Amino acid sequence: MNNRTTELLMDSRVVHTRYHGTINCLEILSCITDWTRLLKQHHELAVLIFDYTDATWAPVTKDEVIQISRATASLTDIRKDVAMIGVVPKDIDYGLSRMWQVYSESDSSAKPEQMHIFRKAEEALTLARRIIGDT
Repeated sequence: MNNRTTELLMDSRVVHTRYHGTINCLEILSCITDWTRLLKQHHELAVLIFDYTDATWAPVTKDEVIQISRATASLTDIRKDVAMIGVVPKDIDYGLSRMWQVYSESDSSAKPEQMHIFRKAEEALTLARRIIGDT
């Protein structure tokens, strides 16, 4: 089930998870569990990037998007100021990610400026550098 690779970047202040192939709700929830562990282990971690450049979402229901957004919202309970950045180049997946963003913002203490969706990884990494002050 592990259709992803995760690496710590920028002095362990950014985690970049790249998905590969077709992914589903369970894969995303598993990643959020891993991110929870990383947030607890790396107190300097400030940015979580989920990158779907090489992936496609399997058919997903509204309830699954809500489930993912609630799990994501729990990350802000661990670290109030963590930023989450999506890289979603495909139109349908981009739309689902925007839906996730709206639900996540309403289910958590996260501020809108903590959740971002981009089409290119370069844009996400540029914002990550700005957030951690590494411009």
